[in-house]
Amino acid sequence: MTGVEWSNEPPPDCPFPRSSAFSRLIFSGRSATYTDADTWYPSWAADGDLYSPWTDGVVDGQACLSFHQRRMNMHLFDLDPDTPASTGQARIVGDDPLHLEIVNLGTFASDPAPYDGRYPGGSLVHNGVWYYGTYTLDDIDGACGNWCTLGPFVGFRTSTDNGRTWAETVGRADRTAPSAHTDPGSAGLEATDIVAPEWVAGGAQTETAAHG
Repeated sequence: MTGVEWSNEPPPDCPFPRSSAFSRLIFSGRSATYTDADTWYPSWAADGDLYSPWTDGVVDGQACLSFHQRRMNMHLFDLDPDTPASTGQARIVGDDPLHLEIVNLGTFASDPAPYDGRYPGGSLVHNGVWYYGTYTLDDIDGACGNWCTLGPFVGFRTSTDNGRTWAETVGRADRTAPSAHTDPGSAGLEATDIVAPEWVAGGAQTETAAHG
């Protein structure tokens, strides 16, 4: 693949000034494909490796889906239709983005009921503890085309051995009714305080993160 230069013609009503630090953006065409899964949120740990969730795909021969296939009437990756909804975890080793090693750390069953999906959210490794969040989704065939209802954040499960074993969150996916998220502004519907949190990269052990 050859390089591509991104168009540098902002629309007339763009509210931001042109960058004084960068004059153009070029995609070199260099890339590497490591897995057939998505929902990667790497966190840089003290051991120098990155630790990340993953789901809806295959890593090192292991498949994972964050919804129940039989309930959704979808059958993928030759998984048993009664395989519970799950989320995966992996370690990313290496300093060169084009030559990394992805080490699959397995999957973890994460019941989304009464919602249809339960997906990875905020993920952070800090001081030897991996905090792995999950949140819920519903209405995959709705008007928006893909998971049209955002459910509540369930909580964080934790691992103190780099993802080999886990302590499940004490949260529950059904703590708020599904209808509460289709239109939180409507009368009689209860809004959810936290839905899908994310962490901004802050270096190894969040050493460069701004707090406050």
